[in-house]
Amino acid sequence: MSVYIDEYVSYLVNRYGYAVDGGINGYFLDNEPENWVERFPSAVSEKVTADELVEKSARLASAVKKIDPTALVYGPSVSGIEAYTNLKNSADWENHNREYSWFIDYYLMKMNEASRLAGTRLLDVLDVHYHTEATNGLFEQVINGTDEFSNNTRMQAPRVFWDSTYTENSTIAILHTQHLPLLPTLEASINMYCPGTKLSFSEYNFGGGDHISGGIATADTLGIFAEFGVHMACLKPNTENIDYKFLDFTNQYIEKFPFKL
Repeated sequence: MSVYIDEYVSYLVNRYGYAVDGGINGYFLDNEPENWVERFPSAVSEKVTADELVEKSARLASAVKKIDPTALVYGPSVSGIEAYTNLKNSADWENHNREYSWFIDYYLMKMNEASRLAGTRLLDVLDVHYHTEATNGLFEQVINGTDEFSNNTRMQAPRVFWDSTYTENSTIAILHTQHLPLLPTLEASINMYCPGTKLSFSEYNFGGGDHISGGIATADTLGIFAEFGVHMACLKPNTENIDYKFLDFTNQYIEKFPFKL
């Protein structure tokens, strides 16, 4: 049985109302499309290309907007610097890399063009994922590390978002220093190719859920996001224990540290 997206959105609108009236606030066009072929081999036989992703994104966004023009559309939800840069080496990126400095520029430009043709904005929020790619001396990702080096590196890792003097200890970051720090570069891309688009990180994580370094990195990240006006951000833990990232003040701390509002 096939269910088309317009039928799906129509059902949600009929059940919950339009976004402007308190219904579904927004829709994500996909989740890490650069990994489709690895995650869904029974449905996807070839790695998605930049052209294919833009074309499908525009069609899907248009279907959503026709049913609920008040809902936000988020995309493309790609993950990591390499995906931002070339959609993890998509087969057709060489056709575009002379005109666009990275895939984010191309995606924004094409979604902006599609919006003009459709007569309505098709991309409200540029959405990306970022899980720290920093590594230790053995090229092991610190996001999973519990050693002192990983803990110390984790607390510095959010600087990749804003600090031009910071060099992340990762091969990916070193190869793509022209796009760092990330937030100013993403903002510049939005302003040039699709002005007025919001920015979100629907997944972010620096690890250390059970260590104070993880709490510090998370607090630092949220402060950075606030400073840059990030529209939305969601922590995606990589472990079950996230005590240092999620504090239940009502149940655990209010008796120990009473305060008045």
